[in-house]
Amino acid sequence: MSVIPSAQLKVSNKILIQKQPLLPVKLCLDFADCEIPVVSTGQEDDKIKEIFCRINSSGKKISAHDLRQASSEDPFADLVRRCAIRIRGDYTYYDSISMEDMRKISISGIGLEYGISHKDIFWRRHNIITYENLRRSRDEEIVASLLINILLHNTKLFTR
Repeated sequence: MSVIPSAQLKVSNKILIQKQPLLPVKLCLDFADCEIPVVSTGQEDDKIKEIFCRINSSGKKISAHDLRQASSEDPFADLVRRCAIRIRGDYTYYDSISMEDMRKISISGIGLEYGISHKDIFWRRHNIITYENLRRSRDEEIVASLLINILLHNTKLFTR
């Protein structure tokens, strides 16, 4: 007996051959209830391979920000990104910028004297998030939460 009706139908129609021994029903149910995270990027395979080769070449774990950027090609993700860069001040009037101009809009690190001072950014000026969380783009999570609440007309966020 199969725990999964669609699998049982395939066995009955000889599309799938059931081998012995069978796994215990409890194990099958646990597996069937298990969520497997999948990221769909909408990108070409070559582009995906390039993104992950770059990430994996440094031996660092992919950050939540990198994962969001790689997997989000929708209007909401673009709105979050555009709002966040306006608040941070690291925006340009165009979606592309030459490498030589990157230093002008980069957020400065501690002890670095170029770009936008992290001390001048709204989130840091008001001590809303830490410098480390700003560097990890956690401000985009705040922007996304605020936009979701605004778009869904959730006024509980704004009342005391």
